[in-house]
Amino acid sequence: MEAAARLWPPLAGALRAPALRACSLPSVEETYRLAEALLDVPQIGHDSGRLLRQQLPASVRRNVPDHPWPRQQLQALVQACVEQPGGCAALRAVVRSLGGGSTPAGAALAVLDRVCCGDGDGDAPGEPR
Repeated sequence: MEAAARLWPPLAGALRAPALRACSLPSVEETYRLAEALLDVPQIGHDSGRLLRQQLPASVRRNVPDHPWPRQQLQALVQACVEQPGGCAALRAVVRSLGGGSTPAGAALAVLDRVCCGDGDGDAPGEPR
């Protein structure tokens, strides 16, 4: 349509920008779903997410208390990532690094893409994707 509008300028007024996805913070259930998907990644689940936590930026992990249960620990990390600008991008990079191209890592990244808003570069809650 854009090419047609360049050839016939009156058509340009009829073009609309694509609708942006409204973004809201994920529910607790969604963050737990991502935590469970992360635990399925062997390189993350084998140490209950400690290495994942260490590789996240200090600004993301700084205020996340240690939790003895892996699922709750990862849920708190996920929550911190979605609340911090760039947190989802950092989580995405660490999951890719630790999980490589494994099927569980791909599944976790797919859940992450549904939970986190933004394009992966400057994710922030409330920003459209």
